[in-house]
Amino acid sequence: MRSDSICELLSLHLDNQNIYPSAKMKTDIQNVSVINDLLLIYKSEIELTTMKPLTKKMYTEHAQNFVRWISGDFVPGSRLKTGHSAEVNNQD
Repeated sequence: MRSDSICELLSLHLDNQNIYPSAKMKTDIQNVSVINDLLLIYKSEIELTTMKPLTKKMYTEHAQNFVRWISGDFVPGSRLKTGHSAEVNNQD
Protein backbone atom coordinates (compact mmCIF):
# COMPACT_ATOMS: atom_id res chain seq x y z
CA MET A 1 0.00 0.00 0.00
CA ARG A 2 1.36 3.42 -0.93
CA SER A 3 2.06 5.90 1.85
CA ASP A 4 -0.41 8.43 0.40
CA SER A 5 -3.12 5.74 0.60
CA ILE A 6 -2.25 5.14 4.24
CA CYS A 7 -2.44 8.88 4.91
CA GLU A 8 -5.86 9.04 3.25
CA LEU A 9 -7.13 6.14 5.37
CA LEU A 10 -5.73 7.71 8.52
CA SER A 11 -7.31 11.05 7.62
CA LEU A 12 -10.70 9.41 7.06
CA HIS A 13 -10.38 7.57 10.37
CA LEU A 14 -9.41 10.71 12.28
CA ASP A 15 -12.24 12.71 10.68
CA ASN A 16 -14.64 10.30 12.34
CA GLN A 17 -13.02 10.61 15.79
CA ASN A 18 -13.09 13.19 18.55
CA ILE A 19 -9.88 15.00 19.51
CA TYR A 20 -9.36 12.18 22.00
CA PRO A 21 -10.81 9.11 20.28
CA SER A 22 -12.63 6.67 22.48
CA ALA A 23 -11.24 3.22 22.98
CA LYS A 24 -13.29 0.95 20.73
CA MET A 25 -12.41 -2.21 18.86
CA LYS A 26 -11.03 -1.47 15.40
CA THR A 27 -11.83 -4.90 13.94
CA ASP A 28 -13.75 -8.05 14.76
CA ILE A 29 -12.79 -10.56 17.45
CA GLN A 30 -11.55 -13.17 14.95
CA ASN A 31 -9.00 -10.74 13.50
CA VAL A 32 -7.91 -9.68 16.98
CA SER A 33 -7.30 -13.33 17.81
CA VAL A 34 -5.09 -13.77 14.74
CA ILE A 35 -3.26 -10.52 15.51
CA ASN A 36 -2.60 -11.68 19.09
CA ASP A 37 -1.20 -14.96 17.75
CA LEU A 38 1.08 -13.00 15.43
CA LEU A 39 2.14 -10.78 18.32
CA LEU A 40 3.35 -13.85 20.21
CA ILE A 41 5.42 -14.90 17.20
CA TYR A 42 6.80 -11.37 16.85
CA LYS A 43 7.77 -11.30 20.54
CA SER A 44 9.52 -14.66 20.16
CA GLU A 45 11.50 -13.36 17.20
CA ILE A 46 12.49 -10.26 19.18
CA GLU A 47 13.80 -12.46 22.00
CA LEU A 48 16.01 -14.34 19.52
CA THR A 49 17.76 -11.16 18.35
CA THR A 50 20.97 -9.68 19.70
CA MET A 51 19.23 -6.41 20.61
CA LYS A 52 19.85 -5.02 24.06
CA PRO A 53 17.18 -5.77 26.69
CA LEU A 54 15.86 -2.21 26.75
CA THR A 55 15.51 -2.19 22.96
CA LYS A 56 13.66 -5.52 23.08
CA LYS A 57 11.35 -4.10 25.74
CA MET A 58 10.62 -1.03 23.60
CA TYR A 59 9.82 -3.13 20.51
CA THR A 60 7.58 -5.41 22.56
CA GLU A 61 5.71 -2.66 24.43
CA HIS A 62 5.02 -0.65 21.28
CA ALA A 63 3.69 -3.73 19.49
CA GLN A 64 1.55 -4.63 22.52
CA ASN A 65 0.12 -1.11 22.64
CA PHE A 66 -0.75 -1.29 18.95
CA VAL A 67 -2.57 -4.59 19.47
CA ARG A 68 -4.32 -3.13 22.52
CA TRP A 69 -5.37 -0.14 20.36
CA ILE A 70 -6.82 -2.52 17.76
CA SER A 71 -8.63 -4.37 20.55
CA GLY A 72 -10.12 -1.15 21.92
CA ASP A 73 -8.11 -1.39 25.14
CA PHE A 74 -5.71 1.51 24.53
CA VAL A 75 -5.93 5.18 23.60
CA PRO A 76 -2.68 6.80 22.42
CA GLY A 77 -1.58 9.46 24.89
CA SER A 78 -3.45 7.77 27.71
CA ARG A 79 -2.33 6.49 31.06
CA LEU A 80 -3.12 3.01 32.28
CA LYS A 81 -5.53 2.69 35.19
CA THR A 82 -6.33 -0.48 37.07
CA GLY A 83 -8.43 -2.86 35.02
CA HIS A 84 -6.76 -1.71 31.76
CA SER A 85 -9.08 1.24 31.24
CA ALA A 86 -7.49 4.31 29.72
CA GLU A 87 -7.37 7.94 30.80
CA VAL A 88 -6.27 10.59 28.33
CA ASN A 89 -3.08 12.41 29.26
CA ASN A 90 -3.85 16.13 28.86
CA GLN A 91 -0.44 17.38 29.98
CA ASP A 92 0.78 18.27 26.47
